[in-house]
Amino acid sequence: MGPRLSIVPPGLPLPFYINKIGSPVGKDTFDPTRPVVNLRDRPGVPDDLARAILFLVSADSDFIDGTTLFVDGGVSALMPGSE
Repeated sequence: MGPRLSIVPPGLPLPFYINKIGSPVGKDTFDPTRPVVNLRDRPGVPDDLARAILFLVSADSDFIDGTTLFVDGGVSALMPGSE
């Protein structure tokens, strides 16, 4: 078997724009009433990306190749033109 290539692009769960308490940078407190716009109704966390990457490097993904795995809670499915 030759090399395989699939990618997980960086997206919303990355912590560079989230402070230590889970609020957007510049906010001092987490606002639980802030709407989450995705199909999972919760904010993404770095572990969501980590689990996707662990899956791709596991034997369970041996027939997955040449694809992009979006770990965005379904945000890309909500975008116009994604029908």
